[in-house]
Amino acid sequence: MTHLLQITMRYVFVLVAILTFCAGCDRKNEAKTPDDNEEIAQLAAEIWDYQLRSDLYNRMRLGLRIEEFKDITLQEAEQDAQVASRFLERLSGISPTSLSHESQLTRNYLINRLDQAVKAPRDYLYTFAITPYSGGYGFIYPLQYLAQAPLTEQSDRENYLKLLGEFADHIDQVREKTKYQAANGIYLPRPALPNAVGMISGYRDSATESLTPSAERLKDVDEIARTRFAKDIDSIVNSRVLPAYEGLLAALGEDYFSDAPTGVGISQYPGGAEAYARAINRHTSYTMTPKELHDLGLQKMSEISTRMASLRADIGFEGTQSEFHDLLAKDPRFVAASPEDVERRYESHIERIELVVGDYFSLMPKAPYGVKRLDPTQEPGQTFGYYQPPTPPEPRGLYRYNGSRLDDRSLIGAASLIYHELIPGHHFQIALQAENDKLPDIRKYSFASTAYIEGWAEYAASLGFEMGVYEDPYDAYGRLVLESFLVSRLVVDTGLNALGWSLDEARDYMSEHTMMSETEIATETLRYSTDWPGQALAYKTGHYNIDRLRKKSQDALGDGFKLKEFHAVVLETGALPLDLLEWHVNWYIQEKLAEN
Repeated sequence: MTHLLQITMRYVFVLVAILTFCAGCDRKNEAKTPDDNEEIAQLAAEIWDYQLRSDLYNRMRLGLRIEEFKDITLQEAEQDAQVASRFLERLSGISPTSLSHESQLTRNYLINRLDQAVKAPRDYLYTFAITPYSGGYGFIYPLQYLAQAPLTEQSDRENYLKLLGEFADHIDQVREKTKYQAANGIYLPRPALPNAVGMISGYRDSATESLTPSAERLKDVDEIARTRFAKDIDSIVNSRVLPAYEGLLAALGEDYFSDAPTGVGISQYPGGAEAYARAINRHTSYTMTPKELHDLGLQKMSEISTRMASLRADIGFEGTQSEFHDLLAKDPRFVAASPEDVERRYESHIERIELVVGDYFSLMPKAPYGVKRLDPTQEPGQTFGYYQPPTPPEPRGLYRYNGSRLDDRSLIGAASLIYHELIPGHHFQIALQAENDKLPDIRKYSFASTAYIEGWAEYAASLGFEMGVYEDPYDAYGRLVLESFLVSRLVVDTGLNALGWSLDEARDYMSEHTMMSETEIATETLRYSTDWPGQALAYKTGHYNIDRLRKKSQDALGDGFKLKEFHAVVLETGALPLDLLEWHVNWYIQEKLAEN
């Protein structure tokens, strides 16, 4: 399942609602003050420029030269908070009543985003830099850039050597953050330490090879310069990068292990319960309590279980759910023989939905799409994979799937997964956002709401029932299998982080209610409880809220409701906090009613 965020993780800003729209912000305000609209546009550009200076992911995505790797220190977060505060002061001086609808969206989007930057330092202690998601991309993105950075000119090679030194600094900062957390009583739990040590050891072991450019990349460089460059790289790798890795691994040695807690969940730490409440708000845009989310998950799981039982009866299976799942897990129809077989399965489902997708969407991206295996070094810490947006070096939007341990990865949910990841899911939303020139750059290229992004992808996958692409009962069952997995997150994430559940309790629940393998369940439960608490709640909360907004629009507009138009309304804004999306949909409803 995509984690953008994977993608993203440090750049994913899921935002608190600070909507200051007045009751009179309706059609009568279409007579706008141009200067205020221009000021909003200018502020959006300035904020984007500030972020983009050190936004490694977006600089790669846009094909921009990278000359620094952003620090991950508390001081850096505090500096960003100070800058955000100054921008907020300027925004507060602009009344929403003077703005066009689009400028109001941008204004409040910026307020939400900046508010999160102001508050970020208080949660610095609660994010680990040594875990596969919240920390792993701090390694992945620098390594990705170094693997593709231009080297032809002398200035290119000098920049490469500078960045190589900064990458060593990053590893040292990971060590220092880990020690700072420990000094404040926050250790990565013991069950997660083997994955962390394994990830870092893997990067260390491959450092010399991965950081030494291939001969092909240096083919246009004269031999003397190539030889000198190779020596400089070797010197930095051996004197700085490898010792930094060794220092980090030493910091995670026996003493750290003995002090690390055996239990999991963010609430076990000082201030952890409050940090989890903030995480829920960041990732869902709402202020539901852990218990409310937990109960919602239990309710939805009951509904899905009933639907699954009905489908099993239609198929003609008379045993239990567990027996049916065991049968499916061994069924050769749903077990890939090779990564190439996985790709063929995904492509067949894509071909099926391509025949009907135009009947449901008026907005579709220009960028092509496809599937490609993950780098094998990334696969051990990830359950599924992630969506990779188009970039200049790779213009296709790709679902990067996990091609390891295929015997443990049933393809029963392949149709639902690929519709979530590509069309009409992540690729439709993210590529359309990047292609929408009406949006300011900060809205075009940023991932501002996990609940919107993942909620849209889940809404899109569920739309497959209406579109007729789950006519095969096994594909329909596979969709429900994937839904049961995502709904289980509402139960398990809150259970582990707020309600005192152990890993064993969480794993037993997922084993009973999902079709995931023990390997996948082990990875997922560690992700929720030790790596990225609260993030997994965004998928279904986002989906349910988009469903709710669709029903609200249908009820209000009656025969005037057009599904294609609703989809365009949701997609044309780019990713928004869900409360701001709801404000936009309410505006759309009022506009449509006024037309009639």
